[in-house]
Amino acid sequence: MNYGLLKVQPHFVEKIWGGNISERWYNVSSPNKPIGEIWSVCATQQVTNFLPEVDLSLDQWLRQNPDQYPTTFNELPFRISIIDAKEDLSVQVHPTDEYAEIIGLPSGLSEAWLIIEADPHARIQLGHKAHTKEELTEKIENNQWNELLNYLPVSTDDVFFIEAGTMHAIGKGILVYEISQATDCTYRIYDYDRIDPTTNLKRELHIGHALNVLTVGDIGDHKITGQCSDFGSYRLYELIRSRFFDVNKIEVVESADIPLKTWGFLTVTSSSGMINGVQARAGDTFLVSNDQRSVFIEGSLTCMFASEGKSI
Repeated sequence: MNYGLLKVQPHFVEKIWGGNISERWYNVSSPNKPIGEIWSVCATQQVTNFLPEVDLSLDQWLRQNPDQYPTTFNELPFRISIIDAKEDLSVQVHPTDEYAEIIGLPSGLSEAWLIIEADPHARIQLGHKAHTKEELTEKIENNQWNELLNYLPVSTDDVFFIEAGTMHAIGKGILVYEISQATDCTYRIYDYDRIDPTTNLKRELHIGHALNVLTVGDIGDHKITGQCSDFGSYRLYELIRSRFFDVNKIEVVESADIPLKTWGFLTVTSSSGMINGVQARAGDTFLVSNDQRSVFIEGSLTCMFASEGKSI
């Protein structure tokens, strides 16, 4: 068995706004409450993926093999998700590291998005138009959303970095590769007065917490261009460099041997082919060990490679 490349079993999360990517990519359906998020990589005490080839959870395997997956953190500091938005997600914000410490969380939650697919006229909500905390509070309390929310059009391959404290929402008709800090904490600000069919009640809002962490004067587009290097057989885009995660996009033309500098997670976001002789298709994620200094990709695949440190 090749322990240098292990397939990660996805974890499915039902969401009221979910679409059908779980059926298209994984043949998994949940008709009563659609699957909105596929956690491709998660290794926390609350939720962890499974590695079928070694019959262990992801967190167990990482802890048992520290030489192959060296880390400076107590647990994997990031989570990777595929988000399928059939409807608009709630307008929300995540806590900063500083606020997380106050309320007893291990970290805040900054995140990055790569748009895999986007319908025509698709858009995201990012930042807001209030200039002061008082104006922000007033517009939220008075439901003046048209005057407050800032929207941006999106297209396939757009990349955004959303720092903790930023008001945001993924819009309908968008499929997203998301990498975030591992803490699972969201403060919902506005949810279009949606009724949760399981409770017949409006979903809970968290205005108090949200106002404690929302950044004021934030109307930037947060868009990342990334540096592209063309190696002929493949193109490499250096997209994200942060304290918790690095992300690179790899576009293979037909076949290529991709050198790596560290261990990480390789997620296929389009097409199908082979990775080190293993069948791979859109939605598949593989854990690549520290000894695996390259991966040989056959097929016109697009992949994301995520790691803790500089990886490629």
